Amino acid sequence: MLEKTSKPLLTPERWILVALIVATILKLAWAATSAGSADSILFYQFAKNMDHTGLYSLYVHDPRFNHTPLTGNINYSLYFMAGGAFPMFAFLLRLMGIVADFAVVLGLMRMRPVIGRPAAWALALFAASPVSLVISGFHGNVDPVMIALMFFAAVACLNNRAILCGVLFGLACNIKIVPILFAPVFFFYWLHRRSAWQFVWPAAVLMIGGLSLPLLQIPAAYLQNVFGYGSLWGVWGVTYWLRQSEWDQVQKLGYIALSPIQTMIATGLKLGIVAGISALAWRRRRLGGDAVFATLAGAWAVFFALVPGVGTQYLVWFAPFVLLLSTRWYVVLTFTSSLFIGVFYHLCSPNRFPWFVAVPKTSDLALTCSVANLTWLAMIALLVAKWPELWKVSPAALPAAPLAETEPEEDAELALAGAVRVGEAS
Repeated sequence: MLEKTSKPLLTPERWILVALIVATILKLAWAATSAGSADSILFYQFAKNMDHTGLYSLYVHDPRFNHTPLTGNINYSLYFMAGGAFPMFAFLLRLMGIVADFAVVLGLMRMRPVIGRPAAWALALFAASPVSLVISGFHGNVDPVMIALMFFAAVACLNNRAILCGVLFGLACNIKIVPILFAPVFFFYWLHRRSAWQFVWPAAVLMIGGLSLPLLQIPAAYLQNVFGYGSLWGVWGVTYWLRQSEWDQVQKLGYIALSPIQTMIATGLKLGIVAGISALAWRRRRLGGDAVFATLAGAWAVFFALVPGVGTQYLVWFAPFVLLLSTRWYVVLTFTSSLFIGVFYHLCSPNRFPWFVAVPKTSDLALTCSVANLTWLAMIALLVAKWPELWKVSPAALPAAPLAETEPEEDAELALAGAVRVGEAS
């Protein structure tokens, strides 16, 4: 008689689900019982002002409004749903991020059997990440939604769905403008597969439809607020270390009314980001769909190495992609990011943990910036350690593709190689 084999009560997948469910409950509870960060308060003020003066007036009269039209309209929709009440508005704002986090974890769980990573323990850590807990459950912003859309755009590459990839990428760019910097990763990937147009047209339709209307009404204010935004100068990376010098022209802190030198340096750093991401995307365009996640992780490393400034909510941007590149580096960055977030909100909040509200003060920036740059240094270390692996495209790593999907110059090379073999055989 055959004995039945009993499965363990908690399989790796169930451990991940337990971590996800517990983290989601904690996020929901925190979001329901707190006011959140200064971003939650600002988003509420933006929505309230929209109710009186409309969206375009915000771009003209409030330089702090550096968001896309879609994000502005989402804020107003949440304000309407909340009946103008701030507590409900703040909860609904964070609920979007909580749902986005949940979806990404489920997506990663479904990918594991296909690509063989990440390890179950690492995915459980990702599901219960303290960074995600604070940003989605307390902080309040649309960053987790943007990253979820970028993540599923990469999943569409894995599933060979160019149109869907374009739709998801276009939506991500309508949530925040920063994904546009990563367009080369997707464009060159689909260009190599002769499906670039299938990716471009839905992305372009969504981006033109969602981002271009203010250009016709208020071009100067819109371009300055949204496309000219470079986060807080002097709190991160290159600009932080420049502020440690005695150079008077780079001492201004923030993102409004920067000196011409600061603006020039910030522009140079942004161009460096574009060049670095574009070079990496072109170099890795021939790799398979599962390699897109590693390409995006490397692109995020370039971004964070050079970006003029950050906000704490930026620390969720790279997480799912670095997780798929290297669990070791994901753990390192989660530790340094958690340390940064813990120090930042502890100083910003008048309450003990769990914080009820947190509004940053200039007097606290010296300590928080020094701690923040531990994450910057860790990102530099990741870039140095992984760049040779990311840049070197081994022929063995290239997917087998039909001849119809090769590029014209590759067709010629294959034909020439075949002719040589025939000649040698004769």
